[in-house]
Amino acid sequence: MPLEEQRERILDAATRVFASEGFDGATSERIAELSGVGRPSVYQIFGSKNDVFIAAVDRALTRLLDRIRVSLGSTENLRGRKQARSNISAYFDMVTGEPELLRMLLLADSSGDASTRESAKAIRQRMKDAVAGYIRTTWEGFQDLDPRDADLGAVLIAAAVEAAAVVHLERPDRSTHEIVEFVSDFVWSGIYDLAVGHDVPPGRKGAANK
Repeated sequence: MPLEEQRERILDAATRVFASEGFDGATSERIAELSGVGRPSVYQIFGSKNDVFIAAVDRALTRLLDRIRVSLGSTENLRGRKQARSNISAYFDMVTGEPELLRMLLLADSSGDASTRESAKAIRQRMKDAVAGYIRTTWEGFQDLDPRDADLGAVLIAAAVEAAAVVHLERPDRSTHEIVEFVSDFVWSGIYDLAVGHDVPPGRKGAANK
């Protein structure tokens, strides 16, 4: 089997094992078994379980960012609430389509020894920075905020969307469409309250018509 194919099989298996069993529950033996690649090859290609984990987190980030760039690039002609809803919908489509990728990034905050955690958290921070940076520079309304408020607001929105995605994966008690609509209205109304003025849809609790 070509080396690159072995590597991808190992990372596919590692992503599934880490996402389902956590860092502590995952073993190199289980990763090797699921990948169909011998355990010696796992060690030869990656080294320790920690090294496999970091490589899997890095690949999860790359795949998420690639999908986000494609999805967000298709909304450049939209503005305001429509852009926010379309971007958030694309994020949720990605998360529900490949939930293991998000779970891998969530594991990065608390897995492995100190060196592994720092390496994984640095990879995860790139994801946070990329999403917040896109919101900060492209969403309508941010240009009307103080730069420090705009930076903080973008970080808060990115964190809120991720938190909602985690809730949706763990407790899917409503459709993806329903939660996207709620999250979009929630974050967009906050932007307009701060930067432009009230633009809250009728029917939302506390709604104020513009």
